[in-house]
Amino acid sequence: MLHAYRDGLYWHAESGASPAPSVVDLSRPGRHVQPAWRGSWWVEPGVPGIAPARLAALTQQARRGGEQFQRAPASVPRALKKACQEASLPPWRRHGPVLVDARGEVVAVAGLGMDARAFAGQDEPQLSIHWQDDSDLSQREGERGPLA
Repeated sequence: MLHAYRDGLYWHAESGASPAPSVVDLSRPGRHVQPAWRGSWWVEPGVPGIAPARLAALTQQARRGGEQFQRAPASVPRALKKACQEASLPPWRRHGPVLVDARGEVVAVAGLGMDARAFAGQDEPQLSIHWQDDSDLSQREGERGPLA
């Protein structure tokens, strides 16, 4: 699909319904491919990061509504919808997976990154995670990108 958003034109593979929730183990560095979501979680040592034990059994699910996301430690948690808008995340990229821990707390959101409330303490081992949307061929008109 071709999208006009703000000052650019973007194309993106059309997606269907969101996949069913699933449990993922992101406690080891590397690429963790998620075919049902058409993307991958990338895990690498990094600060700030999340303790590996907390990443061992996460539920990957679609947005349900009412979730909160805190972008930085000193910021205020915001509704996920507002956080996406503040980050200028285009509407078609707001449907990626949300990672939730065993306590039901948001750990990371595709397109936004890690929730600051999930960060490990200074003396704990830390892994940084981010999402890569493999179906996203977005590119601003006139920019050289992977297809140029």
